[in-house]
Amino acid sequence: MLGRLKGKGYLDAEKIGNQLVYYSCISEIVLKERAIDSLVDTLFQGDRKALVRHILLDKNLNGGSLELGEC
Repeated sequence: MLGRLKGKGYLDAEKIGNQLVYYSCISEIVLKERAIDSLVDTLFQGDRKALVRHILLDKNLNGGSLELGEC
């Protein structure tokens, strides 16, 4: 699995002694952006508005349950 992530550019590795130490090559923000892009492409045929509609119409959400943080 680590080899696949390394091949996709998410991880890199450094040999220290007899061990490989893996570290992230991308920031958390970029990782989240890529994950959302993949989700939108896979489930909503690339339509971001459809994802937002789906979230807003979720029966488990109500106005009081949403807390928007500062950007």
